[in-house]
Amino acid sequence: MLVGTNNLGDGILDEDARPQFIRDFVEEYRLTIETLKPCKIFVISILPRNDYPRLNNPIKELNVALSQMVSGLDNGVFVDVYDDFLHEGTLNMNYSLDGLHLNSLGYNILNVRLAKVL
Repeated sequence: MLVGTNNLGDGILDEDARPQFIRDFVEEYRLTIETLKPCKIFVISILPRNDYPRLNNPIKELNVALSQMVSGLDNGVFVDVYDDFLHEGTLNMNYSLDGLHLNSLGYNILNVRLAKVL
């Protein structure tokens, strides 16, 4: 399961609203994973961004919360690839079309990382 950042919006940038936003976001993931039992679900960390770098620290917080939630599920595996795509604090442009979406090299790297856990 790989989810992008389109629906993060202002909720994750607002430091006062962020904790509730993260709880709600993680709960949506949990409910989705629970409904897919007994299938094993691989949850891929949310990737850093280059086009909107102020989202990256909140994304790291969200990834920690996702990882903790997934570790408590018997049918979930968290695959942390955030650092694999990071360069100087943002998404490595060698792996991206536009600072947000992966290019073919980016997807190849993601495939290699996934192959290690499958």
